[in-house]
Amino acid sequence: MVVMALLSVIVIGLMAMFGQVQKAFRGSMTQTDVLESGRAAADMLSRDLAGVIPSYQSQVTNFYAQIPPIPNPAITQSLPGAGGGYRANVLEKLFFLTRENQTWIGYGYLVDDNGSGIGTLYRCLATTNVSQSPLRLLPNFPVSPSASTNWHRVMDGVVQFRIRAFNTNGVFLTSLVTNNMTIFSSTIAPGEVA
Repeated sequence: MVVMALLSVIVIGLMAMFGQVQKAFRGSMTQTDVLESGRAAADMLSRDLAGVIPSYQSQVTNFYAQIPPIPNPAITQSLPGAGGGYRANVLEKLFFLTRENQTWIGYGYLVDDNGSGIGTLYRCLATTNVSQSPLRLLPNFPVSPSASTNWHRVMDGVVQFRIRAFNTNGVFLTSLVTNNMTIFSSTIAPGEVA
């Protein structure tokens, strides 16, 4: 009877330890998947952004990053150890223009969070021949992934998506930049592309 009781205690201890090992393994696999999808999304975005080119045409948007005007309470995140402090996660919408041979390509990125604060990063592209003005590319982008089937899912679990653009001299590009690149937005945040 004593041997059976000792064996039961040993088996229960081994099962508890096995459960903890399985939980740690699942957690590390989830973290690896999140990091890998983040690296893949950042790589795709950097490859797309490497081709940004000005159109040298009036009224054509070459680069556009929209900062949300009022932070949604769902996208604020409390900071542990900050005594009640929080940060607002920014989910920008991004558009930029590139050219490949005889084709203008407009890329669009956005995060659809449905007000929850955790969203999905989507990518969309539109093209036109260089004989036509790329002026129509930005207005033709659907405002949300549910409005069109042209948006393609890139990554889930996004809590912040912010683009900071610099010129070739390392200076922030902001709404106040005056040159042949049209940059506009309805909201402006100092030091940010708007």
